[in-house]
Amino acid sequence: MELRKQEFSSFPTIAVVGASIHNTKISAQIVRYLLKIHKTVIPVNPNHTTIQGLKSSKSILDLPNPERTVISVVVRPSTTLEVLKQAMKIGIPYIWLQPGAEDTTVLSYIKSTPDLEKRCIYPSTPLVASSTGPNCPDTIIPASAIDNEPSKIVHASRLDKLRSISATTEIKPGSDEEPCLLKDLKGMDVSLKVDPGLINS
Repeated sequence: MELRKQEFSSFPTIAVVGASIHNTKISAQIVRYLLKIHKTVIPVNPNHTTIQGLKSSKSILDLPNPERTVISVVVRPSTTLEVLKQAMKIGIPYIWLQPGAEDTTVLSYIKSTPDLEKRCIYPSTPLVASSTGPNCPDTIIPASAIDNEPSKIVHASRLDKLRSISATTEIKPGSDEEPCLLKDLKGMDVSLKVDPGLINS
């Protein structure tokens, strides 16, 4: 599965199926994260023509270069099933299922279709860690940076309120300096080490 994630990340164009106009939705956070790492992002949503300033496609069937585009799926399982069938039809190389996009029917379909199974990143694995609350829309880090093993360090590009913190500063969840994203890490023995070069003054 890790190899599939690496292959997925190597593609310059990523379509986000179920992209939302609401900034606090995980699909919107995924769009912003992908833009920050300089990916070409195509939101896919039949109800909106533009999302976060990007032209939106109504369906993955409308993608201009499906064989060179991977997709992140952030929809209900009933919709996921149809998206998977369409993805196979048009030759999407990799499909990353986000939390909530699958159920037993979806998993059964994937496992019963070998060519599809080798293209899917599943069970549900978040592409980015979710921030908590409307005041944290820009506090996004790759979910792969979070590890619940002791002594692991989580690197983030921004802190709540853009505090100035030295390179040696480490913040434990629950401390006074806790940025809003760390609320997701409560209960984990995880610290945050900040690169001051990545923090706006």
